[in-house]
Amino acid sequence: MAKKKTGISKTQLILNALAKSPNATPKEIAESLKAYKITPGYVSTIKFTKGAGKKSKKERGRNKATSKKATRAPNRAASTRGGDGFAIEELLAAKRLSEQLGGIDRAKELLHALGKIQD
Repeated sequence: MAKKKTGISKTQLILNALAKSPNATPKEIAESLKAYKITPGYVSTIKFTKGAGKKSKKERGRNKATSKKATRAPNRAASTRGGDGFAIEELLAAKRLSEQLGGIDRAKELLHALGKIQD
């Protein structure tokens, strides 16, 4: 028996089903589209990647400021460094500073603002 063309892709069927019930699980959507032989895995792929190309520039990856490597003093003993090249004392001092400033995110904001002022 020949397959009947529906004129609509499986992806579009899934997107339509998601529009009708956005909180439905991939398994529930796959069961509702059983006639089209759609698997829950495929529904999951479509559901969680449908907006991947629509992210703003801020949401994509690292920005230039955070991707630059920090300069460090080269004369520290290698045995006191962590895996990323920072001395343990430096990391502990950074931890104390971030706790004083209200957390890591706040410390980052302040250091970023300071960097703008100094440039």
